[in-house]
Amino acid sequence: MSSRPGRSSPSRRAALVGLCTAATLVWLAFSNLGVALPTIATELSVNLTDMQWANNALSIACGTLLLAGGRLTDLYGHRQMLLLGLLIFGVAALATAFTPNLAGLVTGRAMMGVGSALILPATLAMIPALFDRAEQPSAFAAWTAATWAGQAVGPAIGGTLTTLLGWRSLFWLTAPVVLVLYLTIRRDAPTAT
Repeated sequence: MSSRPGRSSPSRRAALVGLCTAATLVWLAFSNLGVALPTIATELSVNLTDMQWANNALSIACGTLLLAGGRLTDLYGHRQMLLLGLLIFGVAALATAFTPNLAGLVTGRAMMGVGSALILPATLAMIPALFDRAEQPSAFAAWTAATWAGQAVGPAIGGTLTTLLGWRSLFWLTAPVVLVLYLTIRRDAPTAT
């Protein structure tokens, strides 16, 4: 199996794990809040209809900005935009964990969507920089499997965390994961993208 010049297989594998985990984190965020809505509505004294804005804010922001995010990653570098996306996503999640009201929850989720719009195209675009053509199908398959898994287990994780640690844990637990991803990708991902 060939590899990119100057890059060891362990380093490339670590980078791929980082890319897949970053994309999975986005899909977890898409799907993990729905089960927590009744708990949040009770705590914030908001009706469930209004809570749907919080549930949908991330997907609306991400969907609206995804093409622009892809263009920005092409213009300014995939690695740089991925790191920026992770920073926005992580800071927004941490801020949302401490929000006192629905407006803060909606705003925080929307900002997570902005970060997501940079993360998703950048993670996909970086795979060809890490792997030769023969290895790329396996890498893309790993990315796809990871994102589907994130979407599938999101409700179960959301429900479990809400029950055990409260709904705010859906957000504050994101911060250390993002920090580890940021450092991993900064260390192992190629700088020429």
